[in-house]
Amino acid sequence: MISQVPDIKHRLILNAPISKVWDTVATAEGLALWLMENTFVPKLGAAFTMKSSPRGNWDGTIQCEVTVLEKPHVLAFTWNGGGLDNLLVTIELKDLDGKTEFKLTHSGWSEHTKPIRELLDEGWVKHCFVRLTNYVEGN
Repeated sequence: MISQVPDIKHRLILNAPISKVWDTVATAEGLALWLMENTFVPKLGAAFTMKSSPRGNWDGTIQCEVTVLEKPHVLAFTWNGGGLDNLLVTIELKDLDGKTEFKLTHSGWSEHTKPIRELLDEGWVKHCFVRLTNYVEGN
């Protein structure tokens, strides 16, 4: 029987309007503030890269492609690099009367990638979400 490795899933309530959060998650400049340096283009099917810290013989480049772009509610992109292939990051936003519900799902994990999954889950929480919250809430 094949073991299922669960998706990384997180939900935040951000004290910021959905338009500000969308501009922070769906532009190259915004993504660089809280996620990674990148060449993101907000166009369905657009290929782009993100730059992580190099490790071993990996240069830190993550190859991505925009798979869903529904302004201002959904952005999804593939994630390939550093031994992680065929992963998908989906960000969903919902307007909550001036606040924004932010949902992130990082899916496609296997037993082979499970150890890296734990590190990335921790990175989302301890680093990315802290920077995202601080930026959009103006802290």
